[in-house]
Amino acid sequence: MIFARLRQLAGESVIYGLSGVIARFLSVWLTPVYTRLFAPEEYGVMGLVTATIALLQTFASLALDNAASRWYWDATDERDRRRPFATWTATQFAVATVLALTMIALAEPLSRWIVGDVGLARWFRIVALTLPTSVASSVAMTWLRVNRRPWPAVGYSVGTTVVQIAVTLFLVAGLRWGLLGVYVAQVVTGVVGVVAALVLCGPAMTPRLFDRQLLRDMLRFSAPLIPAAVAVWAVSSIDRFFVQRYVSTSEVGIYSIGMAIASLVTLIVSAFQQAWAPFALSIHREPDAHQTYSAVFLLYCGGCAVGVAALSLLAPYGILVLATPAYARASLVVGAMAMSYVLLGLASIAMIGFAIARVTGPNALAVGVSSICVIGLNALLVPRYGMIGSAIASVIGQAAQPAFLLWRARTIYPIPFPVTRGMLALSSAMVLVVIGEVVLPRDGWTAFAVRVAAILLMAPILLALRVVTPAQLKALRARLAPATTR
Repeated sequence: MIFARLRQLAGESVIYGLSGVIARFLSVWLTPVYTRLFAPEEYGVMGLVTATIALLQTFASLALDNAASRWYWDATDERDRRRPFATWTATQFAVATVLALTMIALAEPLSRWIVGDVGLARWFRIVALTLPTSVASSVAMTWLRVNRRPWPAVGYSVGTTVVQIAVTLFLVAGLRWGLLGVYVAQVVTGVVGVVAALVLCGPAMTPRLFDRQLLRDMLRFSAPLIPAAVAVWAVSSIDRFFVQRYVSTSEVGIYSIGMAIASLVTLIVSAFQQAWAPFALSIHREPDAHQTYSAVFLLYCGGCAVGVAALSLLAPYGILVLATPAYARASLVVGAMAMSYVLLGLASIAMIGFAIARVTGPNALAVGVSSICVIGLNALLVPRYGMIGSAIASVIGQAAQPAFLLWRARTIYPIPFPVTRGMLALSSAMVLVVIGEVVLPRDGWTAFAVRVAAILLMAPILLALRVVTPAQLKALRARLAPATTR
Protein backbone atom coordinates (compact mmCIF):
# COMPACT_ATOMS: atom_id res chain seq x y z
CA MET A 1 0.00 0.00 0.00
CA ILE A 2 2.80 2.44 0.89
CA PHE A 3 4.53 1.75 -2.41
CA ALA A 4 1.29 2.50 -4.23
CA ARG A 5 0.93 5.75 -2.27
CA LEU A 6 4.47 6.78 -3.12
CA ARG A 7 3.91 5.93 -6.76
CA GLN A 8 0.76 8.09 -6.75
CA LEU A 9 2.63 11.02 -5.22
CA ALA A 10 5.55 10.52 -7.59
CA GLY A 11 3.22 10.39 -10.58
CA GLU A 12 1.51 13.64 -9.66
CA SER A 13 4.85 15.25 -8.81
CA VAL A 14 6.19 14.25 -12.24
CA ILE A 15 3.19 15.82 -13.94
CA TYR A 16 3.47 19.03 -11.92
CA GLY A 17 7.21 18.92 -12.39
CA LEU A 18 6.77 18.66 -16.13
CA SER A 19 5.46 22.21 -16.22
CA GLY A 20 8.48 23.33 -14.21
CA VAL A 21 10.89 21.41 -16.41
CA ILE A 22 9.40 22.81 -19.61
CA ALA A 23 9.09 26.32 -18.20
CA ARG A 24 12.62 26.22 -16.79
CA PHE A 25 13.98 24.75 -20.03
CA LEU A 26 12.38 27.54 -22.01
CA SER A 27 13.20 30.37 -19.62
CA VAL A 28 16.79 29.26 -19.08
CA TRP A 29 17.52 30.44 -22.59
CA LEU A 30 16.63 33.95 -21.53
CA THR A 31 19.64 33.94 -19.23
CA PRO A 32 22.23 33.98 -22.04
CA VAL A 33 20.24 36.79 -23.64
CA TYR A 34 20.13 38.79 -20.44
CA THR A 35 23.78 38.25 -19.53
CA ARG A 36 24.92 39.32 -22.99
CA LEU A 37 22.64 42.34 -23.29
CA PHE A 38 22.71 43.47 -19.64
CA ALA A 39 25.69 44.32 -17.48
CA PRO A 40 25.77 42.79 -13.98
CA GLU A 41 24.45 46.07 -12.58
CA GLU A 42 21.35 45.92 -14.81
CA TYR A 43 20.82 42.29 -13.89
CA GLY A 44 21.09 43.38 -10.29
CA VAL A 45 18.35 45.97 -10.87
CA MET A 46 16.12 43.16 -12.15
CA GLY A 47 16.78 41.18 -8.98
CA LEU A 48 15.91 44.11 -6.70
CA VAL A 49 12.70 44.95 -8.58
CA THR A 50 11.64 41.30 -8.60
CA ALA A 51 12.20 40.98 -4.86
CA THR A 52 10.24 44.17 -4.15
CA ILE A 53 7.20 43.16 -6.20
CA ALA A 54 7.29 39.71 -4.57
CA LEU A 55 6.94 41.37 -1.15
CA LEU A 56 3.89 43.34 -2.29
CA GLN A 57 2.32 40.20 -3.76
CA THR A 58 2.84 38.53 -0.40
CA PHE A 59 0.95 41.32 1.38
CA ALA A 60 -1.79 41.30 -1.26
CA SER A 61 -2.61 37.61 -0.81
CA LEU A 62 -3.24 37.95 2.96
CA ALA A 63 -2.30 34.23 3.09
CA LEU A 64 -5.83 33.46 1.86
CA ASP A 65 -4.50 30.80 -0.49
CA ASN A 66 -3.90 28.57 2.55
CA ALA A 67 -7.36 29.31 3.93
CA ALA A 68 -9.10 28.68 0.59
CA SER A 69 -7.42 25.30 0.26
CA ARG A 70 -8.34 24.30 3.81
CA TRP A 71 -12.01 25.35 3.43
CA TYR A 72 -12.20 23.51 0.13
CA TRP A 73 -11.61 20.18 1.85
CA ASP A 74 -14.42 20.85 4.35
CA ALA A 75 -16.99 21.70 1.67
CA THR A 76 -19.80 19.27 0.91
CA ASP A 77 -20.86 20.41 -2.57
CA GLU A 78 -19.43 22.19 -5.60
CA ARG A 79 -20.85 25.61 -4.73
CA ASP A 80 -19.36 25.46 -1.24
CA ARG A 81 -15.99 24.50 -2.75
CA ARG A 82 -16.06 27.51 -5.04
CA ARG A 83 -17.11 30.01 -2.37
CA PRO A 84 -13.73 30.31 -0.54
CA PHE A 85 -11.90 30.73 -3.84
CA ALA A 86 -14.29 33.42 -5.05
CA THR A 87 -13.94 35.19 -1.71
CA TRP A 88 -10.15 34.97 -1.90
CA THR A 89 -10.13 36.26 -5.51
CA ALA A 90 -12.21 39.35 -4.81
CA THR A 91 -10.30 40.23 -1.65
CA GLN A 92 -6.82 39.83 -3.09
CA PHE A 93 -7.74 41.75 -6.25
CA ALA A 94 -8.95 44.71 -4.19
CA VAL A 95 -5.87 44.71 -1.96
CA ALA A 96 -3.51 44.26 -4.94
CA THR A 97 -5.07 47.20 -6.77
CA VAL A 98 -4.60 49.48 -3.75
CA LEU A 99 -0.97 48.36 -3.39
CA ALA A 100 -0.31 48.91 -7.10
CA LEU A 101 -1.62 52.48 -6.95
CA THR A 102 0.43 53.12 -3.81
CA MET A 103 3.58 51.77 -5.47
CA ILE A 104 3.05 53.98 -8.51
CA ALA A 105 2.61 57.06 -6.32
CA LEU A 106 5.61 56.31 -4.06
CA ALA A 107 7.97 54.87 -6.68
CA GLU A 108 10.64 57.56 -6.31
CA PRO A 109 10.88 57.52 -2.48
CA LEU A 110 10.96 53.71 -2.60
CA SER A 111 13.77 53.76 -5.14
CA ARG A 112 15.79 56.25 -3.07
CA TRP A 113 15.39 54.09 0.02
CA ILE A 114 16.63 50.94 -1.76
CA VAL A 115 19.47 52.20 -3.97
CA GLY A 116 19.96 55.83 -2.98
CA ASP A 117 18.55 57.39 -6.17
CA VAL A 118 15.42 57.31 -8.37
CA GLY A 119 16.85 54.79 -10.85
CA LEU A 120 14.33 52.09 -10.00
CA ALA A 121 11.22 54.33 -9.97
CA ARG A 122 10.40 53.86 -13.65
CA TRP A 123 10.51 50.09 -13.35
CA PHE A 124 8.49 50.09 -10.14
CA ARG A 125 5.66 51.99 -11.86
CA ILE A 126 5.49 49.54 -14.75
CA VAL A 127 5.80 46.34 -12.73
CA ALA A 128 3.13 47.57 -10.29
CA LEU A 129 0.60 46.86 -13.04
CA THR A 130 1.27 43.13 -12.61
CA LEU A 131 0.00 43.11 -9.02
CA PRO A 132 -3.75 42.90 -9.83
CA THR A 133 -3.26 40.51 -12.76
CA SER A 134 -1.15 38.12 -10.72
CA VAL A 135 -4.21 37.26 -8.62
CA ALA A 136 -5.73 35.15 -11.39
CA SER A 137 -2.60 33.04 -11.73
CA SER A 138 -2.44 32.27 -8.01
CA VAL A 139 -6.11 31.35 -7.79
CA ALA A 140 -6.10 29.26 -10.96
CA MET A 141 -3.06 27.19 -10.02
CA THR A 142 -4.36 26.55 -6.50
CA TRP A 143 -7.82 25.61 -7.77
CA LEU A 144 -6.41 23.14 -10.28
CA ARG A 145 -4.15 21.57 -7.65
CA VAL A 146 -6.86 21.02 -5.03
CA ASN A 147 -9.06 19.52 -7.74
CA ARG A 148 -6.18 17.15 -8.60
CA ARG A 149 -6.06 18.38 -12.22
CA PRO A 150 -2.32 18.39 -12.86
CA TRP A 151 -2.46 18.46 -16.65
CA PRO A 152 -4.49 21.68 -16.93
CA ALA A 153 -2.13 23.14 -14.31
CA VAL A 154 0.80 22.15 -16.53
CA GLY A 155 -0.88 23.70 -19.56
CA TYR A 156 -1.56 26.96 -17.74
CA SER A 157 1.97 27.24 -16.35
CA VAL A 158 3.72 26.34 -19.59
CA GLY A 159 1.39 28.45 -21.73
CA THR A 160 1.92 31.65 -19.73
CA THR A 161 5.66 30.97 -19.62
CA VAL A 162 5.81 30.61 -23.40
CA VAL A 163 3.93 33.89 -23.82
CA GLN A 164 6.28 35.73 -21.47
CA ILE A 165 9.40 34.33 -23.12
CA ALA A 166 8.17 35.07 -26.62
CA VAL A 167 7.18 38.65 -25.79
CA THR A 168 10.40 39.20 -23.82
CA LEU A 169 12.60 37.97 -26.65
CA PHE A 170 10.71 40.11 -29.16
CA LEU A 171 11.00 43.26 -27.07
CA VAL A 172 14.44 42.76 -25.54
CA ALA A 173 16.42 40.92 -28.23
CA GLY A 174 14.39 42.05 -31.26
CA LEU A 175 13.43 45.66 -30.56
CA ARG A 176 16.26 46.21 -28.02
CA TRP A 177 13.98 47.77 -25.44
CA GLY A 178 16.27 46.65 -22.62
CA LEU A 179 14.77 46.49 -19.13
CA LEU A 180 11.62 48.19 -20.43
CA GLY A 181 10.98 45.14 -22.60
CA VAL A 182 11.38 42.80 -19.63
CA TYR A 183 8.70 44.57 -17.61
CA VAL A 184 6.29 45.23 -20.47
CA ALA A 185 6.44 41.50 -21.21
CA GLN A 186 5.45 40.79 -17.60
CA VAL A 187 2.43 43.07 -17.92
CA VAL A 188 1.33 41.42 -21.18
CA THR A 189 1.75 37.96 -19.66
CA GLY A 190 -0.35 38.97 -16.67
CA VAL A 191 -3.25 39.98 -18.92
CA VAL A 192 -3.01 36.72 -20.88
CA GLY A 193 -2.91 34.83 -17.59
CA VAL A 194 -6.17 36.46 -16.46
CA VAL A 195 -7.96 35.41 -19.65
CA ALA A 196 -6.64 31.84 -19.42
CA ALA A 197 -7.59 31.58 -15.72
CA LEU A 198 -11.15 32.68 -16.45
CA VAL A 199 -11.43 30.02 -19.15
CA LEU A 200 -10.05 27.25 -16.91
CA CYS A 201 -11.72 28.04 -13.60
CA GLY A 202 -13.93 31.09 -14.00
CA PRO A 203 -16.78 29.69 -11.86
CA ALA A 204 -14.42 29.51 -8.89
CA MET A 205 -13.55 33.20 -9.29
CA THR A 206 -17.01 34.66 -9.78
CA PRO A 207 -17.71 37.74 -7.57
CA ARG A 208 -21.30 36.66 -6.82
CA LEU A 209 -19.98 33.90 -4.54
CA PHE A 210 -18.10 36.38 -2.36
CA ASP A 211 -19.06 35.75 1.25
CA ARG A 212 -18.28 38.40 3.87
CA GLN A 213 -18.76 36.09 6.86
CA LEU A 214 -16.61 33.43 5.22
CA LEU A 215 -13.93 36.06 4.62
CA ARG A 216 -13.87 36.87 8.33
CA ASP A 217 -13.52 33.19 9.15
CA MET A 218 -10.77 32.71 6.56
CA LEU A 219 -8.89 35.77 7.80
CA ARG A 220 -8.95 34.44 11.34
CA PHE A 221 -7.32 31.29 10.00
CA SER A 222 -4.83 33.06 7.75
CA ALA A 223 -3.94 36.04 9.97
CA PRO A 224 -1.11 34.21 11.78
CA LEU A 225 0.23 33.19 8.37
CA ILE A 226 0.55 36.75 7.02
CA PRO A 227 3.65 37.61 9.09
CA ALA A 228 4.87 34.12 8.24
CA ALA A 229 4.45 34.83 4.52
CA VAL A 230 6.37 38.08 4.90
CA ALA A 231 9.03 36.17 6.80
CA VAL A 232 9.20 33.65 3.95
CA TRP A 233 9.85 36.56 1.61
CA ALA A 234 12.56 37.83 3.94
CA VAL A 235 14.20 34.42 4.04
CA SER A 236 14.20 34.07 0.26
CA SER A 237 14.68 37.64 -0.99
CA ILE A 238 16.09 40.06 1.57
CA ASP A 239 19.64 38.86 0.89
CA ARG A 240 19.75 40.85 -2.35
CA PHE A 241 19.12 44.09 -0.48
CA PHE A 242 21.95 43.34 1.96
CA VAL A 243 24.33 42.57 -0.93
CA GLN A 244 23.33 45.81 -2.64
CA ARG A 245 23.73 47.87 0.51
CA TYR A 246 27.10 46.48 1.60
CA VAL A 247 28.68 45.62 -1.78
CA SER A 248 27.07 46.87 -5.00
CA THR A 249 24.20 46.44 -7.44
CA SER A 250 26.62 44.65 -9.79
CA GLU A 251 27.28 42.08 -7.07
CA VAL A 252 23.52 41.58 -6.81
CA GLY A 253 23.53 40.75 -10.53
CA ILE A 254 26.26 38.11 -10.12
CA TYR A 255 24.53 36.72 -7.05
CA SER A 256 21.24 36.55 -8.97
CA ILE A 257 22.83 34.40 -11.67
CA GLY A 258 24.03 32.00 -8.99
CA MET A 259 20.52 31.92 -7.56
CA ALA A 260 19.08 31.26 -11.03
CA ILE A 261 21.30 28.21 -11.50
CA ALA A 262 20.62 27.01 -7.94
CA SER A 263 16.89 27.36 -8.54
CA LEU A 264 17.08 24.46 -10.98
CA VAL A 265 16.75 22.26 -7.90
CA THR A 266 13.26 23.69 -7.53
CA LEU A 267 12.28 21.53 -10.49
CA ILE A 268 12.24 18.81 -7.84
CA VAL A 269 11.16 20.92 -4.89
CA SER A 270 8.33 22.87 -6.53
CA ALA A 271 6.87 19.82 -8.26
CA PHE A 272 6.88 17.98 -4.96
CA GLN A 273 5.37 20.90 -3.03
CA GLN A 274 2.50 21.28 -5.49
CA ALA A 275 1.61 17.62 -5.25
CA TRP A 276 2.42 17.11 -1.56
CA ALA A 277 -0.26 19.03 0.36
CA PRO A 278 -3.32 17.73 -1.56
CA PHE A 279 -1.87 14.21 -1.49
CA ALA A 280 -0.93 14.27 2.21
CA LEU A 281 -4.27 15.73 3.32
CA SER A 282 -6.23 13.27 1.19
CA ILE A 283 -4.69 10.23 2.95
CA HIS A 284 -4.37 11.55 6.51
CA ARG A 285 -7.15 9.25 7.77
CA GLU A 286 -5.61 6.14 6.18
CA PRO A 287 -3.94 3.63 8.55
CA ASP A 288 -0.61 3.77 6.69
CA ALA A 289 -0.48 7.58 6.46
CA HIS A 290 2.35 8.06 8.97
CA GLN A 291 4.49 5.40 7.33
CA THR A 292 3.94 7.07 3.99
CA TYR A 293 4.89 10.48 5.37
CA SER A 294 8.12 9.04 6.82
CA ALA A 295 9.07 7.35 3.56
CA VAL A 296 8.42 10.55 1.62
CA PHE A 297 10.62 12.53 4.04
CA LEU A 298 13.58 10.20 3.51
CA LEU A 299 13.23 9.94 -0.27
CA TYR A 300 12.93 13.70 -0.55
CA CYS A 301 16.15 14.23 1.42
CA GLY A 302 18.01 11.66 -0.65
CA GLY A 303 16.85 12.90 -4.03
CA CYS A 304 17.48 16.54 -3.20
CA ALA A 305 20.94 15.76 -1.81
CA VAL A 306 21.93 14.38 -5.20
CA GLY A 307 20.45 17.41 -6.94
CA VAL A 308 22.32 19.90 -4.74
CA ALA A 309 25.66 18.11 -5.19
CA ALA A 310 25.21 17.90 -8.97
CA LEU A 311 24.23 21.55 -9.39
CA SER A 312 27.08 22.84 -7.27
CA LEU A 313 29.83 20.66 -8.75
CA LEU A 314 28.79 21.40 -12.33
CA ALA A 315 27.98 25.08 -11.79
CA PRO A 316 31.27 26.42 -13.26
CA TYR A 317 30.40 24.74 -16.55
CA GLY A 318 26.84 25.99 -16.43
CA ILE A 319 28.14 29.54 -16.11
CA LEU A 320 30.20 29.08 -19.29
CA VAL A 321 27.03 28.16 -21.21
CA LEU A 322 24.53 30.54 -19.68
CA ALA A 323 26.56 33.66 -18.96
CA THR A 324 29.68 35.63 -19.77
CA PRO A 325 32.97 35.67 -17.82
CA ALA A 326 31.72 38.73 -15.94
CA TYR A 327 29.38 36.39 -14.03
CA ALA A 328 31.90 33.57 -13.35
CA ARG A 329 31.93 34.08 -9.58
CA ALA A 330 28.24 33.21 -9.44
CA SER A 331 29.14 29.50 -9.21
CA LEU A 332 30.47 30.09 -5.67
CA VAL A 333 26.96 30.45 -4.21
CA VAL A 334 25.12 27.77 -6.19
CA GLY A 335 25.49 24.91 -3.71
CA ALA A 336 24.45 26.90 -0.66
CA MET A 337 21.49 28.51 -2.40
CA ALA A 338 20.32 25.18 -3.84
CA MET A 339 20.37 23.68 -0.35
CA SER A 340 18.35 26.62 0.98
CA TYR A 341 15.62 25.85 -1.59
CA VAL A 342 15.67 22.19 -0.54
CA LEU A 343 15.28 23.11 3.13
CA LEU A 344 12.31 25.31 2.25
CA GLY A 345 10.63 22.30 0.65
CA LEU A 346 11.52 20.15 3.64
CA ALA A 347 9.56 22.55 5.83
CA SER A 348 6.43 21.78 3.81
CA ILE A 349 6.77 18.11 4.80
CA ALA A 350 7.41 18.97 8.44
CA MET A 351 4.33 21.19 8.67
CA ILE A 352 1.81 18.64 7.37
CA GLY A 353 0.89 17.59 10.91
CA PHE A 354 -0.06 21.16 11.77
CA ALA A 355 -2.27 21.39 8.67
CA ILE A 356 -4.06 18.18 9.68
CA ALA A 357 -4.53 19.51 13.21
CA ARG A 358 -5.60 22.94 11.87
CA VAL A 359 -2.92 24.68 13.88
CA THR A 360 -1.14 27.55 12.11
CA GLY A 361 0.72 29.26 14.95
CA PRO A 362 3.84 27.04 14.94
CA ASN A 363 4.24 27.52 11.17
CA ALA A 364 4.26 31.28 11.60
CA LEU A 365 6.66 31.06 14.52
CA ALA A 366 9.02 28.76 12.61
CA VAL A 367 9.22 31.14 9.67
CA GLY A 368 9.72 34.02 12.07
CA VAL A 369 12.67 32.26 13.69
CA SER A 370 14.07 31.50 10.24
CA SER A 371 13.74 35.10 9.06
CA ILE A 372 15.42 36.45 12.20
CA CYS A 373 18.33 34.10 11.59
CA VAL A 374 18.60 35.13 7.94
CA ILE A 375 18.44 38.86 8.64
CA GLY A 376 20.86 38.70 11.55
CA LEU A 377 23.37 36.53 9.71
CA ASN A 378 23.18 38.70 6.59
CA ALA A 379 23.93 41.76 8.69
CA LEU A 380 26.84 39.92 10.28
CA LEU A 381 28.34 38.11 7.27
CA VAL A 382 27.65 40.21 4.16
CA PRO A 383 29.83 43.21 5.15
CA ARG A 384 32.78 40.83 5.54
CA TYR A 385 32.16 38.06 2.98
CA GLY A 386 29.85 39.66 0.42
CA MET A 387 27.47 37.41 -1.50
CA ILE A 388 29.08 34.23 -0.10
CA GLY A 389 28.17 35.40 3.39
CA SER A 390 24.60 35.95 2.21
CA ALA A 391 24.42 32.42 0.78
CA ILE A 392 25.66 30.97 4.07
CA ALA A 393 23.06 33.02 5.94
CA SER A 394 20.34 31.61 3.68
CA VAL A 395 21.30 27.99 4.38
CA ILE A 396 21.45 28.41 8.14
CA GLY A 397 18.26 30.44 8.26
CA GLN A 398 16.33 28.01 6.09
CA ALA A 399 17.53 25.08 8.20
CA ALA A 400 16.03 26.70 11.29
CA GLN A 401 12.51 26.44 9.88
CA PRO A 402 12.16 22.63 9.40
CA ALA A 403 14.23 22.06 12.55
CA PHE A 404 11.77 24.07 14.64
CA LEU A 405 8.73 22.47 12.99
CA LEU A 406 10.00 18.93 13.51
CA TRP A 407 10.71 19.69 17.16
CA ARG A 408 7.35 21.39 17.80
CA ALA A 409 5.31 18.75 15.97
CA ARG A 410 6.19 16.15 18.58
CA THR A 411 3.63 17.64 20.96
CA ILE A 412 0.91 18.54 18.44
CA TYR A 413 0.79 15.87 15.75
CA PRO A 414 3.77 13.51 16.06
CA ILE A 415 4.95 11.73 12.93
CA PRO A 416 7.97 9.36 13.09
CA PHE A 417 10.13 11.13 10.51
CA PRO A 418 13.62 9.55 10.08
CA VAL A 419 15.28 12.88 10.79
CA THR A 420 18.82 11.65 11.48
CA ARG A 421 19.18 9.75 8.22
CA GLY A 422 17.64 12.56 6.22
CA MET A 423 19.93 15.18 7.73
CA LEU A 424 23.00 12.99 7.16
CA ALA A 425 22.06 12.72 3.48
CA LEU A 426 21.74 16.49 3.11
CA SER A 427 24.94 17.07 5.10
CA SER A 428 26.82 14.69 2.80
CA ALA A 429 25.77 16.82 -0.16
CA MET A 430 27.06 19.96 1.54
CA VAL A 431 30.40 18.27 2.25
CA LEU A 432 30.73 17.60 -1.47
CA VAL A 433 29.80 21.23 -2.18
CA VAL A 434 32.63 22.48 0.04
CA ILE A 435 35.09 19.98 -1.43
CA GLY A 436 34.11 21.13 -4.90
CA GLU A 437 34.80 24.77 -4.08
CA VAL A 438 37.98 24.28 -2.04
CA VAL A 439 39.72 21.16 -3.36
CA LEU A 440 38.54 20.00 -6.79
CA PRO A 441 39.90 21.55 -10.03
CA ARG A 442 37.56 23.80 -12.01
CA ASP A 443 38.94 23.95 -15.57
CA GLY A 444 39.21 21.42 -18.36
CA TRP A 445 37.81 17.99 -19.16
CA THR A 446 39.78 16.29 -16.40
CA ALA A 447 38.21 18.58 -13.84
CA PHE A 448 34.79 17.86 -15.32
CA ALA A 449 35.36 14.09 -15.03
CA VAL A 450 36.52 14.43 -11.43
CA ARG A 451 33.42 16.42 -10.56
CA VAL A 452 31.10 13.90 -12.19
CA ALA A 453 32.83 11.12 -10.22
CA ALA A 454 32.22 13.11 -7.02
CA ILE A 455 28.52 13.33 -7.87
CA LEU A 456 28.37 9.57 -8.39
CA LEU A 457 29.71 9.12 -4.85
CA MET A 458 26.27 10.12 -3.59
CA ALA A 459 24.89 6.69 -4.60
CA PRO A 460 27.01 4.62 -2.16
CA ILE A 461 26.61 7.35 0.47
CA LEU A 462 22.81 7.08 0.32
CA LEU A 463 23.01 3.29 0.45
CA ALA A 464 25.34 3.44 3.45
CA LEU A 465 22.96 5.79 5.25
CA ARG A 466 20.01 3.52 4.38
CA VAL A 467 18.24 6.40 2.72
CA VAL A 468 17.77 3.89 -0.07
CA THR A 469 18.06 0.18 0.68
CA PRO A 470 18.88 -2.74 -1.64
CA ALA A 471 15.45 -4.19 -0.85
CA GLN A 472 13.76 -0.97 -2.02
CA LEU A 473 15.78 -0.98 -5.23
CA LYS A 474 14.86 -4.60 -5.86
CA ALA A 475 11.18 -3.87 -5.26
CA LEU A 476 11.36 -0.87 -7.56
CA ARG A 477 12.97 -2.93 -10.34
CA ALA A 478 10.24 -5.54 -9.93
CA ARG A 479 7.55 -2.89 -10.22
CA LEU A 480 9.09 -1.36 -13.33
CA ALA A 481 9.88 -4.63 -15.07
CA PRO A 482 7.60 -5.54 -18.01
CA ALA A 483 4.92 -8.03 -17.08
CA THR A 484 6.22 -10.54 -19.61
CA THR A 485 9.51 -10.86 -17.74
CA ARG A 486 7.94 -11.56 -14.35
